[in-house]
Amino acid sequence: MTEQTQAQLMRCLQCKNPGCSAACPLGNDIPTIVRLVREGKFVMAVQVVGHPFGGVCGYVCPHENQCQGGCVLAKRGQAVPTGEAEAAAFTNSPYVVARRDDKLAGRRVAVVGGGVSGITFAVKCYESGADVTVYESNMLLSTLYGIPEFRLPHRLLDDIVRSVEQSDIRVEHKYVCQADIAAMQNDNDIVYLAVGRTVCRALGVTGEEYATTADKFLHEAMLPRDVIVVGGGNTAMDCARLNARLGGKTMIAYRRAMADMPCYAKEVQAAADDGVMFETNLAPVMVDKQADGRLSVTFARTNSEGRGRLSVTDELHTFSCDCLVVAAGNMLDGNVYAQDKTVPVDKCGNVDGNLYAGGDCAGGSLVVEAVKAAICACNGVFERYATK
Repeated sequence: MTEQTQAQLMRCLQCKNPGCSAACPLGNDIPTIVRLVREGKFVMAVQVVGHPFGGVCGYVCPHENQCQGGCVLAKRGQAVPTGEAEAAAFTNSPYVVARRDDKLAGRRVAVVGGGVSGITFAVKCYESGADVTVYESNMLLSTLYGIPEFRLPHRLLDDIVRSVEQSDIRVEHKYVCQADIAAMQNDNDIVYLAVGRTVCRALGVTGEEYATTADKFLHEAMLPRDVIVVGGGNTAMDCARLNARLGGKTMIAYRRAMADMPCYAKEVQAAADDGVMFETNLAPVMVDKQADGRLSVTFARTNSEGRGRLSVTDELHTFSCDCLVVAAGNMLDGNVYAQDKTVPVDKCGNVDGNLYAGGDCAGGSLVVEAVKAAICACNGVFERYATK
């Protein structure tokens, strides 16, 4: 932990009715976490957080809209950097997955999806004595590993994966479809569906086959190129900033106005600081591959009214690039669940019978929302299945 972070955390007033905790989606005891971190008691701080992804939340949560936004000092523009406290705690003391009680002793749990929500659910059930198997077609936390290192240190993810692998949680790398889920419900006491939105949303334009997906680009980019990124979310910013930091010329093309971008405002500023150029109110209409291998991308000028109706004009603009990255949102795999829908759940994450769901597939989009969904589902499971 840096001296600057330490000094910032010393400003925490330790409020009796902390607005930071009230603004945290998980209701974390943030004053206690801050106090423990500034005292160097990192192990205890991690225990107060109580789940493996506190460090990740410390780096990628929109703190200004959550805990830091609720800080009493935020009114003076001097909110305590509570996210840095969590990041410091988990950097210095990784979460340890271990048996803690026997509430679910003898219960068999199957988790479909090895992302944030799936791993959180698996860990909490395992800690309560359950026999847990995670089914993941890719590597664990593959989506988080796609976030560039400069925004999320991958050593935090390595720590989580290592802790899971050192426990008795089984991980099976296999693709799971709807029929498999039905069979799992028969073979297990509890099934938790936590699949991510892994299918890139198509642009629906001629020549789209020449483009690459954001996920592929983030995992494979190593050399600077002349890149156009289509999209306005945090993933689009990650792609653009990664290429810019590699030294490549980078442009973001977004179909609405700059103010309507769904990404965090701080990410737009960070991308601009990295040298990313922005072209707004442009929608792609055609992609063509030139003789030299470069791509010619034609956009139409749009008229937009906030996040509402969008109309396309006849005004066309053409740009050339080495690589076109599509970061226009993802859908669920239709072989697992309906692509354009979310899995319906109740307040405890229950879908039906012994099937529960959380994370992206149930409508969550933030890391903290994925964690919250898993914890809510665990609480429902404990109430229903706990050994009496």
